[in-house]
Amino acid sequence: MRHRAMFQTEMPIKEVCSWFRGELLKLEFQPHSSISDNKYDYEFSVGQEEERFTFSLFHNPSVENSVCLYVKPKLGFFSAILGKNDSLRELATSHSHAILSGASHINNLGWYSETEAWKGATNTP
Repeated sequence: MRHRAMFQTEMPIKEVCSWFRGELLKLEFQPHSSISDNKYDYEFSVGQEEERFTFSLFHNPSVENSVCLYVKPKLGFFSAILGKNDSLRELATSHSHAILSGASHINNLGWYSETEAWKGATNTP
């Protein structure tokens, strides 16, 4: 599954982040953190019960009005190396795909794996 999205929008990135977080909260997720404005991205976490998803949104400097969404992994380092499936990340990516695909203010949506993030778009996660 591809866990990075790139898309274009006329909205400022902070507004996109607030809108996206609000859409996740409408799906009955609970906020785990407020939106933090880091040096390179905006980040927040939401969840259900003990399950927590973390998202990062940042500008793609090579394309005007382009935003990248990164669904952060929840696996520990050794679990990831051993190839354990990160089902939480896949669930968060599925929700993200549904939200972004249905939004009228999101254009040129593409999904990428970690290694092909800037190579080109695919239409499915």
